[in-house]
Amino acid sequence: MAFDGNRRWCTFPDDRLQESPIKTPSGPQGRREIYTFGYQFSIAAVEPARPDTTHLLYSSPEITTASPRQAGKLGRGTTPGRSGSSNPIAVPDHQRPPDPRGRETPATLVPYWDEAQRCATVEERFDFDLDPGRYDLYISFDIRIRSGAWVQRSYAFLTGVDIREESRTLIEGVIDMRGGGRRELQLRSAAIEPLAEKGAARR
Repeated sequence: MAFDGNRRWCTFPDDRLQESPIKTPSGPQGRREIYTFGYQFSIAAVEPARPDTTHLLYSSPEITTASPRQAGKLGRGTTPGRSGSSNPIAVPDHQRPPDPRGRETPATLVPYWDEAQRCATVEERFDFDLDPGRYDLYISFDIRIRSGAWVQRSYAFLTGVDIREESRTLIEGVIDMRGGGRRELQLRSAAIEPLAEKGAARR
C-alpha cells in the first residue's frame, strides 16, 4: 500500500462531524470548546465472505491532543471585579455546591489543547501479508471525543481487491492536508504484480 500527497492529517479542537473546523469564538472570552482529545490511524481488511471478521493490518499509537488541567493553571477560573466575603468559611472544594451560573473556579478541570500534537505524517508505504482471497480494504482516522469514546472522522475504502499466490497486490491511495482545513483521504486503485517484481522500483 503506497500513499501520494503530503501524507499529513490534522485535527481541530472541535472535529466532530456535525461541527465545522473553522475557528469561531465561543464564550465571553472567545474560547473554543474542545471535544477532540486524541486521534489514531488504522488500516484494515475484511473478506466479504466473512464480514464479521476484520483483519487489523496496522494501528498507529494514539496521539493525545487534549488533557484535563486545572483552570487556575491556564489562567482561568476567576471573574474580575468580584470579591468574596471578608470573613469566609473554609469549605473543601469537593463539598462546595456547583455555581448555578456555571462559572469556572481555579480548581475546575478544563481541557488543555496541545497544538503541537494536532498533525501527524503517515508513512509512504506499508507492506502486509494476507492469505489469497478477495478483500475490502479500509483506512480510517478516528478521534477520541470528550466522553472518551472513539468516533470515525475520516475514512476511505476499496472493495473487491484480489490477493493471489505468487504475486503481490499494489494499492495506491492519497493522504493530503490542504489549506483551510481540507483533508483528502482516498484508496484509488489496486493492481496485481508478479512476485518476481517485488524488488523492482515502483514506477
